[in-house]
Amino acid sequence: MKKKINKTVIILSSIVISLGLIEILLRLTNYIPFDHKSINDIRSFIYHHEDIGWCSKDPDLYWRFNEGSYAMGEIIGQPTTLNINSQGIRGPEITSEKKKNNLRIVCLGDSTTLGWEIDYKYTYEQQLQSLLNEKMKNIHFEVINAGVNGYSAYQGYRLLNKYIDFWKPDIITVYFGVNDHFEAKRFYNQIENSVVRKIDEGLRSTSYLYSLFKKIYLRNQMITSAKKRTGLQERELENEYRNNLELIIDLAEKNKAKVIFLTYPVSEEIYNDEVFPYNKLILKTAQKRECRLVDLVDAFKENRENKIFYDNIHPTPFGYSIIAKKLAEAIYEEINNI
Repeated sequence: MKKKINKTVIILSSIVISLGLIEILLRLTNYIPFDHKSINDIRSFIYHHEDIGWCSKDPDLYWRFNEGSYAMGEIIGQPTTLNINSQGIRGPEITSEKKKNNLRIVCLGDSTTLGWEIDYKYTYEQQLQSLLNEKMKNIHFEVINAGVNGYSAYQGYRLLNKYIDFWKPDIITVYFGVNDHFEAKRFYNQIENSVVRKIDEGLRSTSYLYSLFKKIYLRNQMITSAKKRTGLQERELENEYRNNLELIIDLAEKNKAKVIFLTYPVSEEIYNDEVFPYNKLILKTAQKRECRLVDLVDAFKENRENKIFYDNIHPTPFGYSIIAKKLAEAIYEEINNI
């Protein structure tokens, strides 16, 4: 009996020592194991930024950013600031009145559209606005950044429905997909357990090793759950996504605005057509409703030798320049039909 106890103690001690050494190694190498920019962990983002006052619950949108100015990370070697206006979106205040010869473009999307941890001037909206105003001097282009972290197409529709009368857009771009793996209407109710939240936050803030395990677990969970989506669940999620895209088109047409869809390029390291079917649905919806389509997937593949993602989803400033150029080309063509 004593031998068994001693053996157990030795095994447990070895495990603890090994874990301790790994923790020390991670700290010595200054490895940042948990990072919102490297993993699509919407739950952690939302409840963490609720706690620090960046965002709040919203009865229509589930969550939204609070008005204010917030310091973000240093993706390209310099600190960036997230300036949120009174409507809960990035950028300066928007007036309902449009200037003479003004053409207003609203860009719906998630954190990729928002430009998470990217300086405002590098976002594709700002690059697009500059390109358009330089090219067509007789029109004043105003591009509104309506991207919000974690948003699905459903939330994009709700946001547009809330502000379309105020924004009065002439063109609406639609750039969703990654977050539609998750169902915003359901998962938000799963993050309310404050005790679990506090324990998780505490461990992640004190232990590099726990954060590393959490990162690996969440990434594997995301990939595995996507691969296992079959039958009824898969059809429901995909049908819901397609229906939400059509709701955006219906709302745009009612307000005499054109819709441009963008396919969603993501790193082949995580996604492929089998587990990320949304680009096919975007293509089918655009064809069915005769909307213009910008194929960013092909555009990014043509530039794969360059640094186009800073993680598996979010583009670098160079990646954003590709989006801006492709969108500008599509808008030049679309303007002739307005």
